[in-house]
Amino acid sequence: MGCHLPIAASKTALLGIYLCGLMLAWAPWARAELFQSVTAANPASITKNASNGVTAWADQSGNAIHASTGSGSAIYPAANLFSAGNAGVSFGPPATSIQLVNTTNAGNLLNFAGAAATHSGFAILVSVRVDQLHMDWSDLLDVTSATSSGFGLRYSNTGLIQTYMGGVTVQRPGADRKATAGDSVVFAVNYDATTGVLKLGSVNLCL
Repeated sequence: MGCHLPIAASKTALLGIYLCGLMLAWAPWARAELFQSVTAANPASITKNASNGVTAWADQSGNAIHASTGSGSAIYPAANLFSAGNAGVSFGPPATSIQLVNTTNAGNLLNFAGAAATHSGFAILVSVRVDQLHMDWSDLLDVTSATSSGFGLRYSNTGLIQTYMGGVTVQRPGADRKATAGDSVVFAVNYDATTGVLKLGSVNLCL
């Protein structure tokens, strides 16, 4: 299966995580539009240096919203593979990040301005392999790690999965679903701006 997403200046800051890909779409769903899609299932979309450090990741949505270097050097291909043998992008250790969208695109997306003005929500899918659990929170996506503002998707050192936006935090019950070392997981976030409802889901897959 292929793997497929964004957010100011958005970075995914990951430790002990292999990213297979990510995808974001705008609502309303009757005319949903893909915003950004990056996938390690297309090795040609990943530009890297002589040390296998990722310097660019081409957007597959057709919108040319390409990911670029963030903090440190994410590595492709990752040493440990997804359960079906696919290679992802490794974000540490040590912790590294990739900038998925610039400040303008992130502002439009989260504030429903500019190109996003006619939309009323968004959905995000992020496919990862959890190689290890960090001693603190591991950020999959964030604008800021402060839960009182901005947007983020993360899991804790015990595997609790959480998303937050504009001061609203949603967490999966520990008895329901936890991230576990060695898991290949698709995380899903859905935000409806008309109701202010933020939803979070996850599923283990054989990627």
